[in-house]
Amino acid sequence: MMQKAVLFTGYILIAVLTTFTGVATVRAGCEQGDCTNGPGRYAWPDGSNYTGNFVKGKFHGQGTYSWADGKKYVGGFKNDKRSGMGTFT
Repeated sequence: MMQKAVLFTGYILIAVLTTFTGVATVRAGCEQGDCTNGPGRYAWPDGSNYTGNFVKGKFHGQGTYSWADGKKYVGGFKNDKRSGMGTFT
């Protein structure tokens, strides 16, 4: 009975530590749509993300890039770079 209690307590401890320390791994990647050719949403672990059009896996066309600190660029992109008209806030 003692071994079962210790084992059960260990599982609870692991669950609590995982919950409060954020051990879950967050990876960069395509979260929605087609991030190769077409509209999609790509996010990074720091909270930055791009939502818009992709061509050959690059930001291309209209889109929105949001930084983790709340800054945002809405406008044109060409080959992963801001291009043409846009608004930075």
